[in-house]
Amino acid sequence: MNTKNGFLALLGGAITFSFFGVFIRILNTMFGSYTQVALRGLVAMCAAFILANIKKASFKIPKDKILPVLMFALSFPLAIIFFTLSVISTKAANSVFTLYIGSLLISFFAGTFFFKEKINLQKILGMIFVVFGLLALIFPFNIKLLSAGVIWGLLAGIMEGTTNVLRKYLSKLDRNVILTYQYGTAVILALLVALLSGQVMLKAFSWPALLILLIFGLCLALIGNLLNYGFANFDMNVGTIILSTELFFALIVNYLFLGESPLINEIIGGIFIFLAANIVGIDWKAFAKLWKMGKNIDMI
Repeated sequence: MNTKNGFLALLGGAITFSFFGVFIRILNTMFGSYTQVALRGLVAMCAAFILANIKKASFKIPKDKILPVLMFALSFPLAIIFFTLSVISTKAANSVFTLYIGSLLISFFAGTFFFKEKINLQKILGMIFVVFGLLALIFPFNIKLLSAGVIWGLLAGIMEGTTNVLRKYLSKLDRNVILTYQYGTAVILALLVALLSGQVMLKAFSWPALLILLIFGLCLALIGNLLNYGFANFDMNVGTIILSTELFFALIVNYLFLGESPLINEIIGGIFIFLAANIVGIDWKAFAKLWKMGKNIDMI
């Protein structure tokens, strides 16, 4: 297990995720929310399918892996749908908070009890810092905003956590094969929800939005590969902490591209989350050795 590359892959996924708010805003001018989910999923599916065929990977799934692959294919699209329902029902900050709390809990318990990963002070501190960061993001807390949105957010987090657990469990299978199945399922489910909800599918045609749709879909395929590789090479019980740095990077991206100035509580929350990722991502023993070597050199 290459933990350094696993950490970098998860961090790369978080940075890519941070641009999604900008992409969604642009696509919202052209498509309904579920329609854009389906279309960007279609682009990602095609990209994953092409990559799998370039590597001449088999799309036949071993019998003992059919159920986990089916769960993997369903869990991520359901997470997107549940999160969308959460955002509609409550504040976006509450949705993000419950999403990550649900995902962190699933990842932590799965990593500890299923993958038998050890708990240490470094991981505990990382969890504490990320929870403080998430709490700062929803400050001031308003109990009146607790609604079905919180339940949908937790369900989204559980599905997201389940997806990440399966990324690690299915790491022996070709990444792009299982991503093709996952994105294909997302297309079908999103189109069904769009049709059943009676949502407007096409608002207005725009070439820039169409270009963003292509970029967004390719980014989804990239993220799928980064996360599948990252969780295969990093501890499950803290991998979600690295992913949560998306919230820190999103503050910067949204300021640069959307002109949204972050509030003081968002800055504090983002810093706590960034520190949490550094706590669990840095090899502190190696760092201490380098520090001692540096001090010894200075003494010579």
